[in-house]
Amino acid sequence: PIRPTLEFSATDATRGQVNLSASDLLVLEDGVAQEVESFEEAIAPISIAMVIDTSGSMRRALPAAQQAARAFVTALRPTDPLALVRFSDRVVVEHEMSDRRQTTLDAIDRLEASGGTALFDALHASMAFLKLREGRRAIVLLSDGRDEDNPGTGPGSQHTLAEVLALVRDTETVVYAIGLGANVDRDALEQITARSGGAAAFPAAAEELDAEYRQVVEDLRRRYVVGYSSTNLTRDGGWRQVEISTRVDGVTVRSAGGYFAPAARKP
Repeated sequence: PIRPTLEFSATDATRGQVNLSASDLLVLEDGVAQEVESFEEAIAPISIAMVIDTSGSMRRALPAAQQAARAFVTALRPTDPLALVRFSDRVVVEHEMSDRRQTTLDAIDRLEASGGTALFDALHASMAFLKLREGRRAIVLLSDGRDEDNPGTGPGSQHTLAEVLALVRDTETVVYAIGLGANVDRDALEQITARSGGAAAFPAAAEELDAEYRQVVEDLRRRYVVGYSSTNLTRDGGWRQVEISTRVDGVTVRSAGGYFAPAARKP
């Protein structure tokens, strides 16, 4: 049998977390109902890449962004390893995965704003090194702009949105994006986060960043995992579309939307 497990979050209209049981769930794979066999909270450690835009347009908002980022770091579970990535014209990994929170706090304090916005390169690079990690993976992104070079006359990244979307599915990385201000690429961030089962938020002012980071922490703490034996036994390596919903009114479920079936064994 093919036994997929899918991680998801469930929130109400106020973005608050919802308590669910297995009997609340409805699972459809390519439109065919599946019988839930396992259901639990996702409690395994999650490797997190904290990705911060340090382009020139972030100069005024950076102090508030640093303060909110520090609060986010200290609120994480101590068992969740964290890496810090900054980007402007290029992507810099400030430090690799670590559970030493002071390392991250010191790196946040050193951030300075200048240059363009290589947004897609930052996401692509972060997912590429997260792919090397076992277990659960997440990106928490903060940006105030769209992908562009310093003068704003062209793309700032070598990688494209399509490549980022493909890597999201390939790496099974959940992405949370905080898009600050009026110049963000809402469509791109919403596509990326929806594909991953994460969420996008668009605060108008830097003073709202602390609340948005707190929301991400809550979402990371209350995610679920559902498992079942697929009624489709074909091993073709193809993508299976999975819709998870609940019998509880007013609940929004966010997941990666499916999985890749295993390929047939070679003789």
